[in-house]
Parts: sequence; C-alpha cells; structure tokens
Amino acid sequence: MQSSREREREEEPKNYREKVEDMRAVEGRSEGENRVLRAISSIHYGITNLQAKAGGQERNCTVRYCALL
Repeated sequence: MQSSREREREEEPKNYREKVEDMRAVEGRSEGENRVLRAISSIHYGITNLQAKAGGQERNCTVRYCALL
C-alpha cells in the first residue's frame, strides 16, 4: 500500500520535478537564494495542486513564471 505522499509524487508532472531539481542544482547561487527558490516552488506547487483538485487547469504553469510574478 502506498502512502499519500508517494501517490502525490507519482501524480506530479515529470517536468515540474525536473524544473525543481534543476533549480536546486544551479551552481553559482548562494544558499539563501536556493532557499528562496525552494520556498517559491513549494508554495507554487501547493497552489497549483489545490487548483487542480478544485478542477482548475492551472497545473501546467511554470515555476519560473510564478517566481517572476
């Protein structure tokens, strides 16, 4: 039996995971900048996940776009 987190991870769009991993792996950024980017991506995913559960179609927007807002 899978935990709810494992199911959520499987449901995440592959491109989202790749973008977050790319953001975490960027060299030349300070640890503070990486923490901010991780926080933004976590908030973004939470919002888009809620929208998807509510029937919205906003799940495909990008983390980079969200960060630019």
